[in-house]
Amino acid sequence: TLQSLLKSDPILNEVLLDHASDGHLFDICDGSLYSTHPLFSTDKHALQIIGYYDELE
Repeated sequence: TLQSLLKSDPILNEVLLDHASDGHLFDICDGSLYSTHPLFSTDKHALQIIGYYDELE
């Protein structure tokens, strides 16, 4: 579950990690769609979840 994943220190550290603003693209959080999104641009602790269809059946 999500709760058990977030109890893992390495995973929690990745979730809480601040993203660099040096102009280099590292992950989706460095893109323009993320930086202009109404939720993600205002709440740096909002959790982004990507669900793949084959994993959600």
